[in-house]
Amino acid sequence: MVTNFMQFTSIVATLIVMLSGNSAQAIEQDRGANDPSKPPELSDRTAAIVRWKQENCPPEMTATMCDQLAEEVFGEDEDEPSSAIFKPTFSLTSVSESSVAKLGLSKTQWRPGGGDVFRPEYNTWSISISTPIGSTSKLSNIATLDGLADDTHLELTHTLFLRGKPSEGENLGLATLLELKGKVGYRNFDFRDSVSLETDDTDKVPWSIGATVSFVDENKYQSFRVGSEYQNDFDQVDQSTRCPLPADMTNNFLECTTGRFGEPTDDDRFLAFGEYRKIFQTGLKQENLVSVGFKIRPSYDFERKVFGLDVPIYFVNSKKTGLVGGVRFGFTEGDDQKEDDIQFGIVVGTSFNLFGGG
Repeated sequence: MVTNFMQFTSIVATLIVMLSGNSAQAIEQDRGANDPSKPPELSDRTAAIVRWKQENCPPEMTATMCDQLAEEVFGEDEDEPSSAIFKPTFSLTSVSESSVAKLGLSKTQWRPGGGDVFRPEYNTWSISISTPIGSTSKLSNIATLDGLADDTHLELTHTLFLRGKPSEGENLGLATLLELKGKVGYRNFDFRDSVSLETDDTDKVPWSIGATVSFVDENKYQSFRVGSEYQNDFDQVDQSTRCPLPADMTNNFLECTTGRFGEPTDDDRFLAFGEYRKIFQTGLKQENLVSVGFKIRPSYDFERKVFGLDVPIYFVNSKKTGLVGGVRFGFTEGDDQKEDDIQFGIVVGTSFNLFGGG
């Protein structure tokens, strides 16, 4: 296990060093539509603020920093109603012969002003549906140890964004995100009756509930996250071959049947994880810099005693939505696995930023 883990970390570290070798000063990608704290045009006052930002905020300044400067110039307008931003999302994650497609919609309620005191600046409700594509799915073994990755499931998430006062010499205070998430899924299992050996099937409804807290330091373009999740999941029994004795003992051969004998069993999980995210820019020339982001997420399942490490690296840039694709590495090992597992995947469409996604 130690040898495989060292090989895995060496490969990932080499890629990150290669991408950041000629990095300029670390700056966050233009989040654009990814930044739920950026208000849409609501009124003449807001339109004037937008024009001021376009004329006075340099390209290397993050959207939130620009908001802070605009607030100092225009002041707060407590009479202006908060705005709502709706955003559809789609992503496709592929690992080995399997893929998972995810379609979602989020609503962000933004509060004008803010930033000088510790108070809510926005909250987001999002709903999504995910379904596996392919005969099998190994996505639960890469990244998060998520058992529901194998199932078609509906996910509901609520996120509250808080901003603290900036420290001396800093432009922005530490951002804190509180997130609650629930999932409910559906999966049909085929199996054989353990007595009659006849084929049968059953429907199961797995579910999970979890909470995370994130600390985002936009001054250094990095974030930290910790969380836990409980999952009520199900797993098929292992395949086996059974050869019942024939009623007519004159036969000199046995008829054998191979399959999964018995209904799926409970596979509850209690996950705890930490996460580090970083975004920087790299390139051979200053005018050709591109954004690169990565996260390192170790997870542990206390029920199954399994450890997982997920390291996605995003380098596909979109002018509209920032980082939207890259590669993904995963490593798992545990008591219920015959051997350590190192996997590689491709991520397309998943928007990555310091606040979440990916």
